[in-house]
Amino acid sequence: MLARKMQVQSWIILNQGKDDDKNMQMKSGASKGGVSGNPIAELFEDQLYTDLFNARCHDTGETANLENAKLFKEDLLRRNVKNSNALNLQSLRLGINSIIALSNALQNRKYEKLNLADNAISDYGMHAIKNIINNSGVKSLNLASNMISGEGLELFLDDLIANTNLKHLDIGVVEGSMRKNSLGIQGAVCISAMLIRNKVIESLSINDNDLGPDGGECIGIALSQNETLKVLKVSENDLKSEGAIPIIKSATNLEHLSLAKNFMKSDVGKPLAKLLKASKQLKKLYLEFNELMVQGAKWIAKGIQQNKTLEILNIKGNIIGDDGLILIAQSLRDAVNLKELDISLNEIGPTGFQSLCDILPYSNIQTLICNKNFLGDEVLAYFANMISDPSNPTKLKKFDFSSCRLNDTALIYLINALQNNKNISHVKLSDNFFSENVEAILLETLNKNTSLIDIALNGNRFSHSCLTKIKKITQRNMKMIEEQEPNKLKAEIYRLRYEHQKLEQAKSLLKSQKEEIEKVRGYREELVEQMQAYKQSEETKRENLNKYIQEQRKLIQEKEQLIKAKNDKIQKMEEEYDDKLKELRQQYQSELDRKKELDKELAGVKQELEDIEQSFPKEIKSLKEQISNAKKKTEEYEEKTKQLADELRKLKANAPKKT
Repeated sequence: MLARKMQVQSWIILNQGKDDDKNMQMKSGASKGGVSGNPIAELFEDQLYTDLFNARCHDTGETANLENAKLFKEDLLRRNVKNSNALNLQSLRLGINSIIALSNALQNRKYEKLNLADNAISDYGMHAIKNIINNSGVKSLNLASNMISGEGLELFLDDLIANTNLKHLDIGVVEGSMRKNSLGIQGAVCISAMLIRNKVIESLSINDNDLGPDGGECIGIALSQNETLKVLKVSENDLKSEGAIPIIKSATNLEHLSLAKNFMKSDVGKPLAKLLKASKQLKKLYLEFNELMVQGAKWIAKGIQQNKTLEILNIKGNIIGDDGLILIAQSLRDAVNLKELDISLNEIGPTGFQSLCDILPYSNIQTLICNKNFLGDEVLAYFANMISDPSNPTKLKKFDFSSCRLNDTALIYLINALQNNKNISHVKLSDNFFSENVEAILLETLNKNTSLIDIALNGNRFSHSCLTKIKKITQRNMKMIEEQEPNKLKAEIYRLRYEHQKLEQAKSLLKSQKEEIEKVRGYREELVEQMQAYKQSEETKRENLNKYIQEQRKLIQEKEQLIKAKNDKIQKMEEEYDDKLKELRQQYQSELDRKKELDKELAGVKQELEDIEQSFPKEIKSLKEQISNAKKKTEEYEEKTKQLADELRKLKANAPKKT
């Protein structure tokens, strides 16, 4: 809502600006009798530039006068060519009003390339960017250094995903600009969504956008699902190894990968080796200003040995040292397409550089950048001998040994080697310790060379006169090379004439072949008529067969349905019978278990019965004896009782009677 509100306010300001312009035009016309028009519009001769100027004045607070308009036009002309399909508006201090005016103007014209880098568009101008993407058919859009955040990118994310024209998108940074973009993790998520769903974009630059390790992981996952992206620049995003490794693992379809200034450690070496081994596309790999060290260089060397496509490798500022360079150098023999190598600022000494010199004649390196290392004079003598050896020439065309602590001796070795060298055209030896003592021999030797067109010696103790003469020598060589071009053109003319003769012969042969073709064409027409009749009859047969097949299919379908119903019924009955059988088996098993228990109880009862039968007679006999004894005792008791009764009677009889 805030962005929409700002857009409405911008439209109001812009319309006010247009009203002011109209009033100024009316006043100017009134002062001159109403004949002449708006001088600013007449100056630009293009309504697009007029609208841009007026809108920029509202953005910056400048006065919309003729003097400022002239300055603005000069800036535009320096950046743009008439009748071009590209529009360059970089660093013109364009703001929200300017970008809205631009989006309105581009609805009626088409540009393939639009450069809006280093302006002040910000998130509030993203709605206008959205209109530009949808209406202008632009194929390349540069929004670097415009103070865009992840929220701003999200405003036109859906349009980026749906767009089928845009192939190149730059939301990175312009070197030296203070207007930094900062997409952050939210922007990384948006970029990931675009990579997954957009199948058109081929180049993406998101340098210096504070993505972090999590953002790198998001982009790596999305990159694994994208097959169209060819160029990816994610330098200076604090990815660290954790965020860089997912990108490296998913970069097999890329042709250009830049991971510079991301605090990567040597643990990215193994994924890099796997990438170099697996990739059939990768041509440019930029890894400068990380911390790969010797271990990382070891893995890169292994990857280079198995890669056949890499053309440019930049490992500047990775502290690989002599040991790392020795490993890299050993792999260059197998790197058949590697043409440019940057090993600057790596603490390389004479030992490591000498190992590289030994391999250079057997490699395809054309550009060698080795500045800011500790080479010294002796190893430069070794290098000079190598490039001057006619029996084993190198393919080297450019080299840079700036800031390598070289003295006059090293320079003499080099210029003597370059005296008759026809391959090397660009030499950079800035910021060394060369003195004016070698100026004479330097000029004398360079004057004999006809191939050098660029020699950089600034930052040394040479006189201005010497540097001027060296510049004239390079200009002379450039002119000589350009004059050789007409001879090449003559040779090309002779070749084209010969090709023209061959073409005439081919034309006569073609004429006779055409006559034969006309004869064949008559036969062909007859065959076509017969073929048509045959096709019609076959078409009728095919229709009848199709009808029959449809009927049979219908019958088969009905039978299949019937069979399916029967099978379902049988299956249901089988399931019921299985359930009943299972239940009966369970009952049988329970009855069987019960029978076993009863048998066991019966056996116990029988055993008890047998025991009882065996012990019963003895018990009867003993009972009888007990009964007999009891009877005897009873008789004895009775007898005693009787005797006692008799004695009692006697006592009663003898007892005295009471008076």
